[in-house]
Amino acid sequence: MEFFSEEIRITIQIILIDLVLSADNAVIIGMAASQFDPAIRKKVLIIGTGLAVVFRILFSAITAYRSEEHTSELQ
Repeated sequence: MEFFSEEIRITIQIILIDLVLSADNAVIIGMAASQFDPAIRKKVLIIGTGLAVVFRILFSAITAYRSEEHTSELQ
C-alpha cells in the first residue's frame, strides 16, 4: 500500500526541484549583482529577480503545455 499517490509524489518532486533552482538563481543573481557599482546594485537585483521569475513562469507554462500534449497523445 502506497502512502502517497503518484500525482502527489510528482508534485512534491516538482516543488523540491523548484526550491533548489530558486536558491541557485538567488546565488547567481547575487554574485552577478556584486560586480556592479553599489549605486545601481539594487536595480540590478530587482531586474535580475524579475527576469528570473518571468523565465520560470514561461518555462513552466511551456513544460505544462508539452506535458499535457504528450499525455493526450498517449491516451
